[in-house]
Amino acid sequence: HPTTGRGEHISRIVVKMKSFRILLSLAVALGGAPMASGTSMSFHLPENDGLSLSDRVDPAVLKSALQRVAELEAKRYNCSVSISVKDAKTRLSVASGTSNFDTGRQADPEDAFAWGSGTKPLTGASILQLVSKGLFDLDSTASSIVDPYLAQLAKSNKKQNFTSLRDLYGPEVNTVTIRQLLAMQSGIPDFDTAVPYPLPPTDALRADLYAHKNHSLSPIELMQVPWVAIGHLVRPSYSSTNFVILGLILARFQGAASWEDLKQLEFMSEDGRKEFNGIRFALDLTKGPVFYTEMHGYDRTTYNNNTQQIDTGAVAGDFAGYTASDVVMNSGDAATLAWQVYGPNPTVAPWNISQLMIPDCPAGSSPRGCFYGLATFNLTDQTGQPGPLGRAWGHLGATYGYQSIMSYHPALNMAMAVATNIETDDQTQPSDTICMAFNTVAALVLDMNYTCKYSTGGYYGGVCNCTNVV
Repeated sequence: HPTTGRGEHISRIVVKMKSFRILLSLAVALGGAPMASGTSMSFHLPENDGLSLSDRVDPAVLKSALQRVAELEAKRYNCSVSISVKDAKTRLSVASGTSNFDTGRQADPEDAFAWGSGTKPLTGASILQLVSKGLFDLDSTASSIVDPYLAQLAKSNKKQNFTSLRDLYGPEVNTVTIRQLLAMQSGIPDFDTAVPYPLPPTDALRADLYAHKNHSLSPIELMQVPWVAIGHLVRPSYSSTNFVILGLILARFQGAASWEDLKQLEFMSEDGRKEFNGIRFALDLTKGPVFYTEMHGYDRTTYNNNTQQIDTGAVAGDFAGYTASDVVMNSGDAATLAWQVYGPNPTVAPWNISQLMIPDCPAGSSPRGCFYGLATFNLTDQTGQPGPLGRAWGHLGATYGYQSIMSYHPALNMAMAVATNIETDDQTQPSDTICMAFNTVAALVLDMNYTCKYSTGGYYGGVCNCTNVV
């Protein structure tokens, strides 16, 4: 994805706990270099102290502060912004901005969004659950596990032109492991056709899905499209095709007769499922986001010479990707999903094995050197804080017209989620918002004053930097 330029968003967050006064002033300055890392600080981190956010901060104050962030960010980007936080006792959501530019409808905190790759952490944790049960190992070859299911599906699908991964990706695919699929290290090509360079950027799949709004592609179709089924592996890079294959493995072990019969949330415990209030999985290949929600999405990218704002609410292809990108949920459910996958008491994979998802960053290394673990991004650059306070992991989400982020912050023992109803070339707005929202919460919890700045640097190149204001 492209690096389309540089920009800076500067927010000053001042929080005084005793008087519960909150002031956020926001200014925008284009150009320039990012601010240096924040000054070193000494304070008590509340990790594992048994208290929730609502024990530490008046919930009304917390909600008011986050609402202000949502309003500022929604105004800055002219879109809907929804923010949620979740821990053991607290679930709080706010929203601001326009959800439908034709009718003028305003966002509601319970509005659902298409989350794209926000599906991947659940898929990854579900695979790890099967590993924990001894059904296969992380270093088992994917072909040995999924090929029997592919052969089964081919018997009832005349359009499926393969019965094994080798048929599509050549003999070397038989060495690809489950771990490599989860870590984006398989070398299986991505079905996403976005080509940012040379300019102008192009995206053939996007154009086709927009032209045929009532038809998406099944996982079988995505695996065998000509630009994916090229008969050999490529240099490993981010590829959602990996998570399509992982989804078929889940379907096999769930005993699903077909890929459509997969029940994704059933890999979560019954108690965990009760914490959601509207999460859905879009497996119908004929229905776009507005079938599930009133939140329209808007494509503001420059792909295919686009200069307009394209309403993608009716595009069924928003959910192309199966278990890589089929979830529809509000930001509260997204924060809950992050909490259930990454929190101290996970409800999908056992805690000891779920820790394998976290990107392994040697002490003192840059987050950019270990940006992806197992179904999980390193999001430390999104927090603007040094040391333990700044550590974060989770996943970015992007699909046509929608971009988002969900994260877990161990130092504050909480999960967060930000959803927006626009898609931009550099995906700035969710990262910008999580930078400001996280530091708003941290300032309240720790009784600190932070000045934060988010510097745009491409699709995954932006950085949040904060300093303590004495």
